[in-house]
Amino acid sequence: TKLTQIKKALEIVIGVVLVIFAGAFLYHRQYLLSLISLILLLGLLKIRQVKKIKIDTKEGIAAEFKKN
Repeated sequence: TKLTQIKKALEIVIGVVLVIFAGAFLYHRQYLLSLISLILLLGLLKIRQVKKIKIDTKEGIAAEFKKN
């Protein structure tokens, strides 16, 4: 459907942006920010499998994933 096509295009755009930022941070020797960008990219790849996400100020971020 059209909604899944939009989601897929958005995932691709966000992925490309994260890769560009990771490369830029690496070029400017900002290794921690580069690592964070790459971790976010890996999270983006798993976002379709997220069933439930919970953000708590004390515990941080917790997510439940669908089982294959």
